Amino acid sequence: MFLFWPEALEKFLDDHHCFRLATALNIFKTVCHMPIAKTDVQGERADRYKAEDKEALETLHRREQLLEKRMAIEMKTEKHTSAELEELNILDSELKVLKAKYWKHQDEMYQLQYDTVFYQPYMWRIRRAHLIRQWKAKKGNKPVTMWPKDVRACKARGGCCVRQCGCCFRPRSSLIGAEDVYSHCTKECKCCVHYFNLP
Repeated sequence: MFLFWPEALEKFLDDHHCFRLATALNIFKTVCHMPIAKTDVQGERADRYKAEDKEALETLHRREQLLEKRMAIEMKTEKHTSAELEELNILDSELKVLKAKYWKHQDEMYQLQYDTVFYQPYMWRIRRAHLIRQWKAKKGNKPVTMWPKDVRACKARGGCCVRQCGCCFRPRSSLIGAEDVYSHCTKECKCCVHYFNLP
């Protein structure tokens, strides 16, 4: 019974918006190496959620690249050649595929986070992390990407936070009519692709 009470207490604190106490208890459990029930399942689902989130952000970045290419072709004043028209068709078809891919990632993330089987005991840590980040961002009237840990990670990867071009603080369309998405650089970031001359 002793092994299960820290998890229940942490959940209780989280449910009552005592984020600092819940985080402190989480750190205490980590330092003391207290075993927690079903940690493997929770960790595995959290890892899958993070992977899906990363893939969704990469999809948005790739979409930005394709839209920029499409706009460059469309803005030409002279008549389009057959090669340009073919490239426009290819870009349009890839944009449709990306939209469907993004929706699938969002659906999988929703299932991982709110599935009725796992909703109560497993994914509340991810929800707490999102709530804290959104609350602090709104409190400071800043985008969620201003989170210092994320900025440091983006700088360490050589992302846009190093160059201070503003890409990480510009909202991206979420493709499904929801609120705009803020994210740091992924391997599909158009600014990083141009800067590092990636293929």
